[in-house]
Amino acid sequence: MTINATTMKCAKCLRQQPSAEACIHCGLLRENFAQYQKQNPFDPELMNDWSQLKDAWQQEAKHEEFYQKYANTPKRSQITALYTSALEQQDTRDQAARQLEKLRKLAIAVASMGLVRKEKEKRNPWFTAVAILVFFVVLVVVALLLLRNTEKPEKQRAGQKTLSSLTGESHWEK
Repeated sequence: MTINATTMKCAKCLRQQPSAEACIHCGLLRENFAQYQKQNPFDPELMNDWSQLKDAWQQEAKHEEFYQKYANTPKRSQITALYTSALEQQDTRDQAARQLEKLRKLAIAVASMGLVRKEKEKRNPWFTAVAILVFFVVLVVVALLLLRNTEKPEKQRAGQKTLSSLTGESHWEK
């Protein structure tokens, strides 16, 4: 974090900018820069690797090695901030933009996987068992109703004959 009278460097996104109450890029309040840096320190190993990468900036293989080492770790946001700060310098802009695009795609993929995982976690393991049980209960009820309806006409006929015999008329005769 660098702060002077005219410019400051954000503790979160590492972008150099005119001095203000908050970072114009990520919104972190200037009064919280020190607290943010204490709570989210940059890993010394990461910073050492970044320093070595800057020395070999034009070598695509070094960027790939750096990406492979840190992209799938919790330090992904830190390398995003480092590459974002590199966008500000003319000589590092193109490489930084390519790496940020890779990180953006990775972030989208990770977020998508997280949504799928959360959706699967939402399902109660008993849901399928209960759904199958309900299906069979409905099936049995329908079968019983069908059996009852097939027996009903015979009972109705018997009841009608009895009723007809009382009235002296036969319902079945034409």
